[in-house]
Amino acid sequence: MNHLLKSYTIVFICVKGLISCGSETEEKKFIGDLYFKLVNAGSTYGQDSISVRKINLTLDSLLKVDKKQLPKVNQEFLEIYGGLKDHSILDKPSFGLRVNSMNNYAVYTSPGEFDKVKNFTMDDLLKNGKKVGIELTGTVVRIGNLSIIKCSSIDQVKMTDGTTYWDK
Repeated sequence: MNHLLKSYTIVFICVKGLISCGSETEEKKFIGDLYFKLVNAGSTYGQDSISVRKINLTLDSLLKVDKKQLPKVNQEFLEIYGGLKDHSILDKPSFGLRVNSMNNYAVYTSPGEFDKVKNFTMDDLLKNGKKVGIELTGTVVRIGNLSIIKCSSIDQVKMTDGTTYWDK
């Protein structure tokens, strides 16, 4: 009986440890600045349904091909596409968030939340020496070598003087 109790205790501790390791997937607050990336992971948001269907058919068929036959860049793209699809964010609007000099995220959110940031343009912000501070709540999702935020709410948006960062 004592041996059985010890076994259950060890299993319980192991399961609890595994669950706590998954804490990266819990919702948390992120504070950063709107960040523009000219080429990003992608989204089908805003495209007509015929184009979206063609894209999905083409990429879904490529997912069935032996990835080792494809160039590395195509393998990485398909991994991102599959991950966005698996997390149900492929058709969601996205924007960039610079949390600090080392962490830039692609943020995927609902159309309603996206309305809070969609009217800011890189050209206007750069021309006027402004930046947009954003506070949001979301979950970090790992897709390949990318960390993406699946945003449940944009809690604050504030334009201030400063530098808007961007990348090609």
